[in-house]
Amino acid sequence: MMPVFDLIETQLARKRLIAGFPSRLLVRTIITVAIGAIAVTLPFFGTILNFIGGVAACAVIFWIPPLIWVILKRGKQRHLAFNM
Repeated sequence: MMPVFDLIETQLARKRLIAGFPSRLLVRTIITVAIGAIAVTLPFFGTILNFIGGVAACAVIFWIPPLIWVILKRGKQRHLAFNM
């Protein structure tokens, strides 16, 4: 959650709506309570998280490494047959 908190706090700091530790604590508390409320109200929240985690793990394991390899090799070989 740290990147989410950092993004929100940066946006609020640019608009001069947030300053100091108490405001940051309030923003983080509101976000945490909202996420907790969503988790309690959705009956299949665990199943949804399992599905999202499975899709993300599949992307990290099977999709991203070949894509990175193709991107790295594309600059060295310009032949169409090389990329297939």
